[in-house]
Amino acid sequence: MHQKKKSEGQPNIVNNLIRFSGLGGETNTFGGIAKKGCIILIYSFVAMSVFPIIYVYLYSNSGKQKYGCSSVEDCLTKYEFEGARYFDNNGLGKSKISLAEAVFLVGNEEYERAMNVINESDVSEEKLNKNKYIIVSAVIERLILKNNIDEALLWVSRICNICNIEGKTKKDVISYYGIGREGNENKKIEDYWDESKTMDKVLTEKILKAKTTKK
Repeated sequence: MHQKKKSEGQPNIVNNLIRFSGLGGETNTFGGIAKKGCIILIYSFVAMSVFPIIYVYLYSNSGKQKYGCSSVEDCLTKYEFEGARYFDNNGLGKSKISLAEAVFLVGNEEYERAMNVINESDVSEEKLNKNKYIIVSAVIERLILKNNIDEALLWVSRICNICNIEGKTKKDVISYYGIGREGNENKKIEDYWDESKTMDKVLTEKILKAKTTKK
């Protein structure tokens, strides 16, 4: 059986690729260009990997120097709310930060400022309603302790009067649980919604109960 001899004129593809890439012992113009290209790509990759780390470090260090805290949680424990917003890069903690600041202000009896912080927070309507309820409840608690019942009753008007304490309206509840949709015939709104448990009614009942107790 005769072995096929490789034609002397036939290019050795593997060797050419090695030579072209600059990885072999011999180099030519194309190999040099390819090698430089590989080096540039490596440096680019390293730069893309390292620069974000450097940026985060510098950003964090700058915030720490300015606010005296190093993260959202760290800033909140130090009541440094602007610092917390600085470190909340993706905005996921904005509701938490606004609520924490508002609670702090209520503790200092700065009720109107607390409500302004909540009203100016960039959150969903449902979350806004819930946060308002939390703050108004806290204000009413303090007013009841001081026996300012009439003022406490006025604060009830600052919340959603068609929402439950989770911030949902009746329409929201129907949509959330799919009431009335095909396949949900057994779901009844009465199982998920109680007209006597809207925010305003819950707080009004609480105030009147406290008024009766204090007599």
